[in-house]
Amino acid sequence: MGPLPGHAMDRRAQSLRLLTEKEMPSQVRSLVGGRDDVRLAVAFWGRDAVALLGLNNARGGKILCNMQSGCCDPDAIKKLMKKYKVKAHPRLHSKLYMTGDQAIVGSSNASSNGLVDDVVDTR
Repeated sequence: MGPLPGHAMDRRAQSLRLLTEKEMPSQVRSLVGGRDDVRLAVAFWGRDAVALLGLNNARGGKILCNMQSGCCDPDAIKKLMKKYKVKAHPRLHSKLYMTGDQAIVGSSNASSNGLVDDVVDTR
């Protein structure tokens, strides 16, 4: 039996949306902008990820990444540590971007190989 009409699960299911890889960075920017409750579990971080995802526009939060893999750019992690509480887990492979009751779950790491964006030029 599914959720009852008007039930919280019913409302959340109505907001489910699939994103293309080109939509993902702009949607993360919209999600985190101005927020202080950003929660990210993203395994690998590339050099331009902080700018590409608009993480400087958030007020803070927590980030879990996989620094032991060698696939995180040290400069990106240093930038993140200025505003976020950063922790590492050696087996992390998830890609979760969350604030409040909204989340983006995907397969793209926060790296130039994982993110495609036609709007922001981080060079």
